[in-house]
Amino acid sequence: MIHTNKTIAKRCSFSQPSILNPKFLFNPRYWPLLLLYSLLRLLILLPYRIQMKIGAGIGWLLYRFPSRRRRIIEINLLRCFPELSNQARQQLVLENFKAMFMCIFESALAFFASDKKLQPLAHLTGIENLERALEKGKGVILLSGHFTTSDMAVRLLNQHLQKPAHIMYRRHNNLLMEFIMGSGRKRHCEKTIGKKEIVSLFKSLKDNRIVFYTPDQNAGSRGTFVPFFGILASTFDVTVRIAKKSDACVVPFVYGRRTDGTGYDLQLLPILTDFPGDNLSTDVAQINQIIESAARQYPAQYFWAHQRFRSRPAGESPFYQ
Repeated sequence: MIHTNKTIAKRCSFSQPSILNPKFLFNPRYWPLLLLYSLLRLLILLPYRIQMKIGAGIGWLLYRFPSRRRRIIEINLLRCFPELSNQARQQLVLENFKAMFMCIFESALAFFASDKKLQPLAHLTGIENLERALEKGKGVILLSGHFTTSDMAVRLLNQHLQKPAHIMYRRHNNLLMEFIMGSGRKRHCEKTIGKKEIVSLFKSLKDNRIVFYTPDQNAGSRGTFVPFFGILASTFDVTVRIAKKSDACVVPFVYGRRTDGTGYDLQLLPILTDFPGDNLSTDVAQINQIIESAARQYPAQYFWAHQRFRSRPAGESPFYQ
């Protein structure tokens, strides 16, 4: 049974190596990140609304400067939302910049803030869908996309689960960044799984655990080209293969920050039926449709800075020229 339990935080807390590890302290390449980490640990003591205003302010400022990331966002939004006027699209670019820097504070809160501080921010619906999936005993793939609020959404959801969801993600190349993110996630998710750690993933599903998974990145030559916002995008088929081999249920997870500053809407949608089916491309396309629907619901909070359409079918010109 799923329920809120005040002892969950204690059961999910694990001893972590100190951030003061000598390999970080005495290597100058890590000093700027250590300074940022220390500053964030202080800033999360501020009221939530103030933190969001600071993050939005930083995003507003950096939006003013031309950059490669801004150009990628502009191209993605131009192609994915051709119906928008130039003015409306630039406003969306600005809001996306704000969301990216609000994300820094949201992730810090998700990693380090207390349950008491975060509990009022969660507005959860559809928990019965997750209960039905767990009753089948085959594990649950919690399907979502790369949104700026992902870490916060999982942290808030875990406060309503008897056993916290595990997280599957691509480990960071910077050792200190990986330490901060990995240890922060383990503090409330119990277990993190690298994108290539398939054995660990199947173990979690075999133990009937929930695994948070976001497959919406450019898959390169290994991917299947299916539509995403009406554009063929190289897409990983791993979700389909994992679901087929493990017989795990797939539950879409849609979430976003409320514009009125009262927290986050967390929606657990019904279990995907007849999934996976007999056609791999159809199943992969269905995943893209789910993530696209969520991105249309929260367009400013999706990671448009990612080169989602970098790989192109044979004969097509480069997308980001």
